[in-house]
Amino acid sequence: MTRTARTGLQVARVVVMASTLMLVGMPHKLMGMPHKVAAARRCTLADARGTYGFQFSGFAPTDFADPQSAATVPFAETGTFVVRAQGAFEGSSNLSYGGQVFGQTFSGQVTVHPDCTAEVSGVNHTSGGPFSVYWVMVKPGETILLFSPARGTAVNGRAERMRLPRRE
Repeated sequence: MTRTARTGLQVARVVVMASTLMLVGMPHKLMGMPHKVAAARRCTLADARGTYGFQFSGFAPTDFADPQSAATVPFAETGTFVVRAQGAFEGSSNLSYGGQVFGQTFSGQVTVHPDCTAEVSGVNHTSGGPFSVYWVMVKPGETILLFSPARGTAVNGRAERMRLPRRE
């Protein structure tokens, strides 16, 4: 076995490369998300279809017309939604906005990307306003992480597929 002497620069390159591999690979392991290089599976709309129970929580502005200068209030929401063929999306929920409780219905369209992310855009039929939500399908067909990109909000949540009992 022949041993090759390495210069300080060569050792530094090896250390930097090893550190880079750890930094690139570790966050995915810490967050429980698959590393894109290792992920051979690609998501489709079929992975999103079904009935889900969901919850959202965080803070929302008191004035959606000027959310950057508005105060925020606690926000929590729990409900169900269905993703149908062609990406049609509909559901209902109960939410607490600053301590006041409301019921609402909504519908829209889901667009699933091959990297298992998705975008939902739709209309809240109770308020008449549009909404959008970003998804990460961490267990396609089972578990979805949810995030609201609405200005002035800090709201995220989770959805899980409902396994409804069969009627006899």
